[in-house]
Amino acid sequence: MTSAELLDRMAAARFVLLGEVHDNPRHHQLQAWAVKALAESNRKLSLVAEMIAADQAPGLALFEAEPRTRAASLATFLNWAQSGWPDFVLYEPIFDAAVRAGFPLVPGNLDRSMVPAMHRAGLAALPEADRQRLGLEKGVPDEAARILGRSIAEAHCGVFGADSEDKLARFVAIQYARDAVMARAMADAAGGDGAILIAGAGHVRRDAGVPHHLARMGIPGKVVAIAFVEAAADRAAPQDYDEDADYLWFTGGPERADPCAAVSP
Repeated sequence: MTSAELLDRMAAARFVLLGEVHDNPRHHQLQAWAVKALAESNRKLSLVAEMIAADQAPGLALFEAEPRTRAASLATFLNWAQSGWPDFVLYEPIFDAAVRAGFPLVPGNLDRSMVPAMHRAGLAALPEADRQRLGLEKGVPDEAARILGRSIAEAHCGVFGADSEDKLARFVAIQYARDAVMARAMADAAGGDGAILIAGAGHVRRDAGVPHHLARMGIPGKVVAIAFVEAAADRAAPQDYDEDADYLWFTGGPERADPCAAVSP
């Protein structure tokens, strides 16, 4: 498939999900390209970002209170340097493209004050009203828990300590809740034309990520989920990768130390 054909698919969708590896500059370049291209198709979209948490909404509102043509000052309004995300310079082209197009920016993550409590108590730590709004009263379905658990365990080098089973279950609950928040944010922000999501590739999985929640919530509209994936020399075929997106876009990756090299089982 050519990039032009992929753009046609994106332009025909109500929800476009662009999944990244957070520290990969090429992925952010491609996300910015997609946002610009969708803007040129005269769509009036919202941009939901995993990197903006619910508690940062006041700073975001101050940023959007004035007419802006660039996103450079957004880092200050969001206190980005203290957020734990990679350098803002990686994300600035994406936000720039949205600001220039007049796309509203929308928080796509949990209130950060909730996360420590969820590490202790899972979904039970969420206020009842939030669990109802997100449809989380029944917890994480078994199949989604299995898929997310496998992915999270791999990302943490398979090491969770003495209470590994309970700890992994709480990690799964947090990710499931985050994906539900992103889906709800996309639905609420979609307006007439739809919404774009900028998030980690794991969040755009059709089987257990944001598309799963859009379907579970009965949100109408075509979804196109694209995962930007770092190609590995020992995996030549798309089916060799644990991804469940509509499209995989393979790229190189930056030089990194092995994150599991210093981890003891």
